[in-house]
Amino acid sequence: MISFKNFLLERIVDPEQLAVRVAKKYGKRTNYGSWLKPKKYENIPLSNYNRVGVNKVENKLFNYQEKLGMHDSSSYGASEQEQKKATARANEASENYKKKFSDKTMKISDLHATQPFIRTDDMEKLKNKISNKTSTDIMVIKHNDKHYIMDGHHTVMAAKFRGEKDVNVKYLDLDAETSEKKKVNEEVNNHYTHLPDEPGTVPIPDGHIRLYHRTSINNMKSITKNGLSINNARGYEGPKAIYADPNGFYGKPGDVGDEKVDVEFSVPKNKFRGTIVHMDEVPPENIIAIHQNWHNTARSIRDDPKTLSRVLSGEHDDLLDGSGGDQYKYSIKHIKHVFGKSNDKI
Repeated sequence: MISFKNFLLERIVDPEQLAVRVAKKYGKRTNYGSWLKPKKYENIPLSNYNRVGVNKVENKLFNYQEKLGMHDSSSYGASEQEQKKATARANEASENYKKKFSDKTMKISDLHATQPFIRTDDMEKLKNKISNKTSTDIMVIKHNDKHYIMDGHHTVMAAKFRGEKDVNVKYLDLDAETSEKKKVNEEVNNHYTHLPDEPGTVPIPDGHIRLYHRTSINNMKSITKNGLSINNARGYEGPKAIYADPNGFYGKPGDVGDEKVDVEFSVPKNKFRGTIVHMDEVPPENIIAIHQNWHNTARSIRDDPKTLSRVLSGEHDDLLDGSGGDQYKYSIKHIKHVFGKSNDKI
């Protein structure tokens, strides 16, 4: 959260007055995005907000909730009875999710914001937050060894205005909950020794069409071994099918996040119409490559002598811990491996 320095030393100042003074000193910005436009001097910016980190924890949390069954979309377009059953399952999953949180006392200084500012224009709300010393609405998620406030920013700030250094929170260690998933990611990305050809460059059989299918990185090992199957389709955006696109699904092939991969494959032209592959299975021999986000970065490093030299000299080794994401971690590992600079620490 934001550091107030001398403001927080003035304990004789009423917390509400202090909040107003801090907003007047720091709340000059009025545009944090197309829909984030607070009034000038009626907001407090949160300096440790990091959009990239927040996007990652939100995506990780969504995927985790999805595995618990909280975002089941399989009933879209189904009968009213099926929709009610799906709602009941989602509600049960939500209750199970809440039970995974535990009570914990944490230092405010250890908490990271997931929003860029808090508003101070609603004085009644501000007063209530500051006067309520027993609020239990703070929810904190641990991700990549950082603790993110998922709910309760105003409550945390109110505690800070009261001069408190600790807060009671509802806490979930997402790192521990998804440790198996992290293990899978590491196993998959240990293929950093191999860099496939660029998308669209490997020849395909006559009469075939080249296609791309985007999926979770968790499916990479299975697809490599077994190919694509309609039995594994989720049917989020329509009927269960193998969806694909000749130009890249949801964007340019290979431009994916840490959690996704693009599967490049070919099928007979008469087996593809619209966005659907009309086959129950795409065998593994039809899989051309599985593209990860670090592949394009590795090629860029490899093809630029200056960048290559800097990477091999260790200038960017600080990214090997994953702090910059898998895109840089595994592209650097690949370059060091290929050019003989790999070691046990990598």
